[in-house]
Parts: sequence; structure tokens; C-alpha cells
Amino acid sequence: MGQYEQSLPYFNTVIEKLNPKSGKSEYIMGLALVNLGRMEEACEAFIAAKVYNYPDVAQALAVHCKE
Repeated sequence: MGQYEQSLPYFNTVIEKLNPKSGKSEYIMGLALVNLGRMEEACEAFIAAKVYNYPDVAQALAVHCKE
């Protein structure tokens, strides 16, 4: 819906408190940060998703980060 900035606290809550260890929240948060132009933070989120072997993160790292 384009409400990227408003979504960030929800991703943080899921990541920090629920800690599902799937990488999906980190990945989608990274995409939201890309849309906000916050590339350094986006790459950090993608790297966090990579730790959990999230399947789509390799492409996001290749496209958006110097990985």
C-alpha cells in the first residue's frame, strides 16, 4: 500500500520480540527500506535475512547491495 515508513515498527516488533527466525520479516523490511531510499539499512536487513537462508535474499543483495 506504499506505507513503508509506517510498516517499519511492525517489522521491528516481529523481529525483536517474536523472532520467527525465518528471514522473511528481515527481507520484507529490507524491501520497504529500499523503497524509502535507505539502502544501507536495507542491506543490513537483507544480510540478516541471509543468516536464516531466506530464499529470495541472494537476488536482493545482488541488485541492491555490494555483496
